[in-house]
Amino acid sequence: MGPVRRVNERIPRRDHDAVRPGHTDNGHSVASMPHGATGPDLRDFNPVAGYRNEARRTFRGLEDPILSHRYDCAVPEATHTTAANFDAAEYAEMLACAHALADLAAPLTLQYFRSAMHVENKAAGRDFDPVTAADRAAEEAMRREINIRFPDHGVIGEEFADVDGDGPFRWVIDPIDGTRAFIMGWPMWGMLIGLLREGSPYLGLMDQPFTRERFWCSQDAAHYRYADGTTGVLRTRACERLEDAVLSTTHPDLFDAGEQADGFYRIKREVRMTRFGGDCYAYAMLAAGHCDLVVEAGLKPHDIAALVPIIERAGGIVTTWDGKAASNGGNIVAAGDARVHAQAVALLSR
Repeated sequence: MGPVRRVNERIPRRDHDAVRPGHTDNGHSVASMPHGATGPDLRDFNPVAGYRNEARRTFRGLEDPILSHRYDCAVPEATHTTAANFDAAEYAEMLACAHALADLAAPLTLQYFRSAMHVENKAAGRDFDPVTAADRAAEEAMRREINIRFPDHGVIGEEFADVDGDGPFRWVIDPIDGTRAFIMGWPMWGMLIGLLREGSPYLGLMDQPFTRERFWCSQDAAHYRYADGTTGVLRTRACERLEDAVLSTTHPDLFDAGEQADGFYRIKREVRMTRFGGDCYAYAMLAAGHCDLVVEAGLKPHDIAALVPIIERAGGIVTTWDGKAASNGGNIVAAGDARVHAQAVALLSR
């Protein structure tokens, strides 16, 4: 096999507060870019295809020290859904809006992160479902921008009432997925921006404003942009056997006692390693080929809708525990390889 190609493109960075939807001097839309990208490098960006010079990484064995593992990490030959049959110009417009929403909301979350903040509890009794001013400010800003650009689009969010809309498109947004991590000062949270078309996943974007990482999907691929400006194509890794898999879930308390907990622990006993605490970041790492399974329970549409097309177009698969579509939430299993997904579903649905 030939040498592994690397991504070495760099994009000049600016502070979040300087990034707003608009246009550069050469007429390119900042809204279509990941936050912080400016200047002539915009000529290399296409909101549908990504960056002109980005390389597709190949992950096999130990040839890529970043994404390799001590067992085979070849790119799986799994099929994945695309939006390739839809109009390219329309998709470009929607993806540009998703980037703009993330750029707009990012500084609103960062001004609260790792600072003294008031935390409300939305849950009753002894349960804890936190919400902060950062959640509400970011979601309000995104809703306003969506209404300006696409007044006929519907919106599903976490903090405010749903808007039905008149057309086929419905945005599904979560301003801070991982609010518990957010209020603890941990960077394992992110902003989720998804778009459904006729109820099916159309595009998705996950942004981590603090680490300045972004993950999104074009019509038939998934992409990343890291803090240093490096960009590339996301690919899941192969994992044929459950005993070789690395598993992640946000917390074992997600699973109700009985069938849910029993199903999760059946998988946990079989895998090589389990890591807790990922929230949406775990799904991004699955799409990037760093882990093999994410298993969770009781998710809402805003928790998962944006992540489904990113993972699928990176080569992975996301379903409910019984193998059905995942965009409406519920009990979710995501895998980088269809073979280990099938093994996980068999244990979860037993």
